[in-house]
Parts: sequence; structure tokens; C-alpha cells
Amino acid sequence: MIRRIVLVAVAIAAATQLRAQTIADRIAAVRDGTVGLRFQSRPGVCGNADGGIQQIGNRPNTGDWFSREPCISGPVFVAIARAGNDVANVRTRVGMRPGDPSATMDLGDVSSVDAARYLATLAHHLSGRDADAALLAAVIADGYDVWPDFRRLVLDRDASANARAQALFWIGQSETPTANLVALYRELAPISLREQYTFVMSQRHDGDALDALIDVATHDRDTAVRKQAMFWLGQSRDPKAVKFFRDVLAP
Repeated sequence: MIRRIVLVAVAIAAATQLRAQTIADRIAAVRDGTVGLRFQSRPGVCGNADGGIQQIGNRPNTGDWFSREPCISGPVFVAIARAGNDVANVRTRVGMRPGDPSATMDLGDVSSVDAARYLATLAHHLSGRDADAALLAAVIADGYDVWPDFRRLVLDRDASANARAQALFWIGQSETPTANLVALYRELAPISLREQYTFVMSQRHDGDALDALIDVATHDRDTAVRKQAMFWLGQSRDPKAVKFFRDVLAP
């Protein structure tokens, strides 16, 4: 009887310790190998039979290869390959319930918000496709607000230019109020980010975003950024944009 009580106590203690570990702790425990995790995707996200993401909300994922296959809803599956105690590769798929057979550790189903926060933090140390995959997985996580974490990434001067630009893009695609982006512009130092900002605002299609583009086209300190803002204003048929160009071209 005493032995059984001891075993139960040990099992409870082990389970409590496991719950106390963060996703980052559990992934960091794998020095070399692949860690898999699954979490709930936000509504409107689906993928093809191979897990390639085809749609996010009401918008097709234009970055994915066009497919006529049915769009399959399901959880987000992320595989994180580690080598030498560092992240070597990140893969993101949707709609595939089976775990990765090559995974050294399968974390199974985890909190979508916790996973998204971990992936957004991870992106500070990634570049290229790995940063894209980590940020995309965070974006499509159910219940996650991209603004706080992605804003920090955009402003992180030690992060890769690619990761910062992608974070800015996804903020623009999110439900973050345009007022947040207007305020963020004042903190953007690199020309590349301010050029990206003009594209991001051009995709917003609201009055505040158009006013912001006009302000950039008029006042930004770099000619290249002003030209980019004018280019995107030129794609707009809004009367404000037309008036802006008339005023600029008026003798």
C-alpha cells in the first residue's frame, strides 16, 4: 500500500513538473533532433493534402503553390529541427493530425497562444524561410494577437531584416488598428522597413492608412521611401490620392 502511494506521488510530481515546463524548456531539452508540436489554427485556415497552407481567413495564401485540391482544415503542425543545441530548421503545415515520424520528441497538442508566443520569440534569432515559417505559424494560431510580440520583433535591431519585414507585413494583415501602425512608423529607422511600411499601408484600404501614405510621401527624410509611398498612392483611386498628385504636379 505504501509503495503504491509513493508511486502515485511520484507520478503526480512528474506530471506537475512537466506542466510547469514551458514549450521553450521542452524544445531546448533536445540538443540534436526534431521536435514536433500541434495547436489549434484560427478559423478560416486550411491546407492541402501535404499540409501546405492554402488559405488564411478569407484570403488565399499567395505564397503557396496554387492547388485545385480541397482545402483541409485542421491543427497547425510545426516541426523544429535542432542541431548543436540550436534551431536549424522550422517547418509549418496545416490539417495534418499524424505526428512527424522523424521527430525525436513529439510535444503533442499544446496551447495555441503559448506556441505562438514561443515562435514569435524564436523568430528574433532566425532568418529566411525559417523565420517565415515561425511567424506564419504564430499568425495562424487560434486566439493569438500578433501586435505586441510582432511589434517587438519589428523594432529589434539585432533580428534579421527579413524577419522584421515579415513581422511588419503580418501586423498589416492582422486586425491591429491602423492607429497602431501609424504610431509604429515613427519608430522605424531602416529605409527597408519604411519602404515595406508603404506597401503594408497600401493593403489596408482605409482612410487613416491613406493619410499615413500621403504623410510619408510628403515628409519622409529619404527620397526612396517617398517614391515608394507615391507608387502605392498611384495604385489607389481614392479622391484623396488624386488630389495629392494634383497638388504635387500643380505649377
